Amino acid sequence: TTSQNVTLNTIVAPVITGGNSFCEGDSLAISTGTYSSYIWSNGSTSQAIIIHNGNTYTVTVTDSVGCTSTASQLVMVNPSPTPVITSSGPLTNFCFNDSVHFDAGTYSQYLWNNNATTESILVGNVGGGHNYIVTVTDGYGCSGTASQIVTVYANPTPGINPSGPVSFCQGDSATISTSINNQYHWNTGATTFSIVVHNSGTYTITATDGHGCTGSS
Repeated sequence: TTSQNVTLNTIVAPVITGGNSFCEGDSLAISTGTYSSYIWSNGSTSQAIIIHNGNTYTVTVTDSVGCTSTASQLVMVNPSPTPVITSSGPLTNFCFNDSVHFDAGTYSQYLWNNNATTESILVGNVGGGHNYIVTVTDGYGCSGTASQIVTVYANPTPGINPSGPVSFCQGDSATISTSINNQYHWNTGATTFSIVVHNSGTYTITATDGHGCTGSS
């Protein structure tokens, strides 16, 4: 009779940590526990790897007595949001003293370049060529940016030029004209460049320029 002692060695199964998703354009570091050696499905032999693409990543580990075990992790790449700025009125230009609401769409967080953190903002008299930029963050923590250049046009200031004295005798008349060659509307109902007046009163003209902005004198 003879005998032989046999030892059954067991290995603690590896666990991959570090997450299972990341945002497009970023990277993710995943790793496993401490073992004697590692071989990942991408060929790496280190304890941790940095990944840039979505895939199923597998690691086979070996302990100090030569036992092996394997673990896998599915990693997803979340696309970055692509916000679009919409407007309650004209998107790119409007007249002085007007205003519109800009809306960035539905996301988890917002940051505009005027420091607003709301989905929509009120755009007012900012002058020409102002660029509004919003950075949004979705539920996965991924960010995207949109921008919109806004031009605010000055309202026209039509002058009224009389052709002669602004007081005259009953039975006479006076001609008054505007100084801007656009669209006109007098408070008499006339829509001409100049009008002939026969009565005392205050005469008002409202001019509309090529941008649709109006001003009165």
